[in-house]
Amino acid sequence: MLDGRTVFANPGDLVRMPMGLPHAIYNKSGRTVKCLFWVAPTRRLYDLFWGIHNMPEQTPAEVVALSAKHEVDFLPPPEEAK
Repeated sequence: MLDGRTVFANPGDLVRMPMGLPHAIYNKSGRTVKCLFWVAPTRRLYDLFWGIHNMPEQTPAEVVALSAKHEVDFLPPPEEAK
């Protein structure tokens, strides 16, 4: 999802998700997917990912709360992505 629109990607595709636009990635293929994220400028994302990595238990509520402290706001998934 990119700014409310559904966007599809295939293996090897590059998907640009500009800062400030709501975006999300959903794997609906039923297969394992690997993604590489390149973020610039990183702002506080390094600290966020390090914080998530070091959580004793990564519950959705705790990840969302920690993310808000690092300038990242999670939106609920659209109905069809649940």
